[in-house]
Amino acid sequence: MKKILLYSGITIIIILIIVFLYILFFGTPKDASEVFTNFGIGGGVADTPVSIPDSVIDETPSALLTKGGPLFRLSNRSVAGMTFVGTTTVRYTEKGTGHVYEIDLLERTEEQVSFTTFERVMSAEFSSEGTVVLYEIEDGNQNETLVGFLTKDDAGGGSIDGSLLPIGAHSAGFVGNEGSIQYILPTPAGSSIYTYNPTTVEETFVAQVPHQALRSAWPSHVYTKPTAELPGYVYNIDLGTPTYVTEGGFGLTTDTYDKGIIVTTFTDGFVESIKIEGDTVRNFAFPTFPEKCADTHQATTTIVCAGSQEFPDGMTYPDDWYKGIISFEDTFWIIRENSGARPLYNPAEESKFFDVSRLTANTDGSFLLFTDKNDDSLWLLDLSSLY
Repeated sequence: MKKILLYSGITIIIILIIVFLYILFFGTPKDASEVFTNFGIGGGVADTPVSIPDSVIDETPSALLTKGGPLFRLSNRSVAGMTFVGTTTVRYTEKGTGHVYEIDLLERTEEQVSFTTFERVMSAEFSSEGTVVLYEIEDGNQNETLVGFLTKDDAGGGSIDGSLLPIGAHSAGFVGNEGSIQYILPTPAGSSIYTYNPTTVEETFVAQVPHQALRSAWPSHVYTKPTAELPGYVYNIDLGTPTYVTEGGFGLTTDTYDKGIIVTTFTDGFVESIKIEGDTVRNFAFPTFPEKCADTHQATTTIVCAGSQEFPDGMTYPDDWYKGIISFEDTFWIIRENSGARPLYNPAEESKFFDVSRLTANTDGSFLLFTDKNDDSLWLLDLSSLY
C-alpha cells in the first residue's frame, strides 16, 4: 500500500513538472490579431530572424503596416531607445541589458544585432545611421555615458565596443550629420558644453553656462532642470555665448523640432506651451510636454504631438509626470505650419490607452515610433494612413 501511494505521488509530481515546463516555454495561446505584435518577446537570443506568419497579414508590403489599424506594437521588451535606419527598418535597445534588435517592417522579421551586455542601461540614443549608440548606464549615485560602435560579423552576429565619456558627463546627444556628440559636464562654476567626435576622438569646448543642473535640447539649446518648484530658463549656445531664449517660467521643459523649439511651463495651476522659431514666439496649439512631440521632416513644418485635453488639478507639472505619479491617455494631433492643429488618431476609441513618450519619425514622415511611458513598450504609428 505504501509503495502504491509512493508511486502515485511520484507520478503526480512528474505530471506537474511537465505542465510547468510546457507553460514556461510555450505559454498560453495568443489570439491571431496579437501575433504581429510579438517580435521575440522575452529577451531571448534569436540566432535567426523571427518570421511573422503570412496568415496574419496580407502579402503586399503596403498591407503589412495597415491591416487592423494604424497602430502596432513592435516589442514588449522594455525599450531604452530607438531609431529608424532608412524609412522601413527600426533599430532599438533593450533597457537593462543594452542588447540591440532590428526590425524589418517590410520583411516582417526581427533579429538581434548586438549580443553585448551592458548592465543597468537606463536610456540610449542612436546616431542617424544607427551604427553608434549612446548608453546612459546607472552607476550608483552618478550615471555613466558610454559611446558604443555597433559592428556585425560575417556570420550575422554583432557586438558593441566603446568607451566612456568623462566622469560626470550627461545629457549626451548626436548633433549634425557627421555623428558628433554634445554633452554637458558640471563644473564648480556651472556647466561646460563639449562636442566630441567619436571617430577622431577630438573634443571641443562649446560654451559655459552658470548652472550645474542642466538638461539638453540639442543641437543648440540647454535648459535648467525642470521642476514646478523653481523658475526655469532656456539658453541658446549656438554662438558659444549663452543667451536667454525666453523669459523663463516654473516647471519649464523644452525640446526641439526642425525649425525651432517647444517650451512648456506651469504657472498658477495652468500648463502652457509655446513654440519659438528665431525671434518669433507663438502659442502652441494645445498644452503638452515637448517630449510628446516629433517633427515629421517635411518642407512645410509638420509636427505630430501626443497630448491630453485635461491636466488634473492638484498636481505639479512636470514633476508628477516624470515621477510616474500621474499618467495620461493621449490622443495624437497633427500641427501644420499654415493650417493649425487637428486630431489625427485617438487610440482610446479602440480601447487602447497610452502615455506617449520619446517620439521619432522616419525621414519621409510616413511612420512614427514611440514608447508607452507606463511600461516602456515600443509602438509604431502608420502616419501615411492618417494624413
